[in-house]
Amino acid sequence: MKILYCILGVVISVFTAKAELSNKMFDIKHLGYTEGLSSQRVFSIIEDQHHAIWIATKTGIDRYNGNFVKNYVLPGNFHYGDMAGRRLRLIYDDTLGILAFDNTGRIFSYSAEHDDFGLILALSEYMQGEIILNVVKVDPKGNFYLGLSRGLYRKAPDGAFEELIPGQYINDIAIIDNTIYAAGSNGLMEYLPDGTFSFRVKDKDIQTLYYNKDDDEFWIGTFNEGLWIWDLHKTALYPIKGQDANFSNPIRAICRYDNETFLLGVDGGGVYSIGKDSKEARLLMSTDDSTDIYLRGNGIYALKTDVQGNIWIGSYSGGVSVAILPD
Repeated sequence: MKILYCILGVVISVFTAKAELSNKMFDIKHLGYTEGLSSQRVFSIIEDQHHAIWIATKTGIDRYNGNFVKNYVLPGNFHYGDMAGRRLRLIYDDTLGILAFDNTGRIFSYSAEHDDFGLILALSEYMQGEIILNVVKVDPKGNFYLGLSRGLYRKAPDGAFEELIPGQYINDIAIIDNTIYAAGSNGLMEYLPDGTFSFRVKDKDIQTLYYNKDDDEFWIGTFNEGLWIWDLHKTALYPIKGQDANFSNPIRAICRYDNETFLLGVDGGGVYSIGKDSKEARLLMSTDDSTDIYLRGNGIYALKTDVQGNIWIGSYSGGVSVAILPD
């Protein structure tokens, strides 16, 4: 009888265990100039409510419907210097829809009725001097939280504009209930509803911030010190396992693949998969062409898992690669 129970236990564990994510699970497709992409320098990828994929490149916004790429040019006058170092990014908000912004402080909204983008906010109207806008997040009340090279700002729906955290280089923002977390070159800061703020993680040059709601923890991607986990319950900071030499490069993107797996984009290192519980990194895809599944660029800036479980990968020089789950 004990032998029978053991056999049953093994069988059950085999059928209930989730297969580890592997590049052998996917086919690969590439989108570049030939397929209609406006530029092969890609900074951001989102999926809209109709499951179309939107891509922010150096020169504009592209929409891919599974067959064709349509290019959108954002309105406004751009100086040559602005275009040379231009960075465009996209966000999707349930209320406001598709928003695009660039590093010079312009924010645009997509109109489905007119099928174009219109300027809705120019930070030059609210501040003087150099403007470098790195991140935009919108809360349920419609407040815009803006991470700049000079601090964290908020633009309210009624037009009020205020500085929340001065003098900090902000790269990413997370909103949890009424608390704002701002990640930057000096660490992770917490801004409370009463207007006070403090450092929760110091001396880390943070590029990317992802909040794992299931475990109430932040995944922190740094410039050259790898990936760290900050547990909000224990206020403990620890590195993940399996970090190789590539993790001395900037971590530009973190996203969830499924309930068990996260994806990590390393600038110069490719795409890694990380188990939610194991917290161990494994190289998933790179420019290594020893297999059929390889990327055209290792400088990963954007990752997106779509509703079908396909992985959209945007790189700094190789356009978009799509890891497709076969039917």
